[in-house]
Amino acid sequence: MFNDSVKYNICLESENSSVNLSDLINQVGLDDFISSKSENVNYIIDENATNISGGEKKRLAIARALYKPSEVLLADEPTSGLDAINAKRIEDILTGREQMVINITHNLDKKILQKYNEIIVMKNGKISGVGDYETLYNKNLYFRQLCEDFKNKK
Repeated sequence: MFNDSVKYNICLESENSSVNLSDLINQVGLDDFISSKSENVNYIIDENATNISGGEKKRLAIARALYKPSEVLLADEPTSGLDAINAKRIEDILTGREQMVINITHNLDKKILQKYNEIIVMKNGKISGVGDYETLYNKNLYFRQLCEDFKNKK
């Protein structure tokens, strides 16, 4: 995060006429945060972003990634640290995109993983399996065990 406005932290110095900033802020769940500030999108994030929560930082970073047009979106643990409502919101955004989304995650929730076209399972730094959720769950014992362990931790 930069010691600058929310708008700057999302847009940086670029303009993207195909993205409505207000809609994007709403999509990532920052609308309540923005509307609670008298400065709205001009609210200044202080150095080290100590005046916003971890979830707000995460959603600002996601808004920045979504604002800039690109063919591929790489998301590394995009929902870690988010509450269930915002995590679902972000997962829905990522799985509903036209662009290729590569989501690196430890979240093995069946409802989320079933939305992805392809899953690459890693074990000890090597690819253990590739396929959709059903194929991997039925044919890859390692993936099935990871999913069962994840489900039992809930």
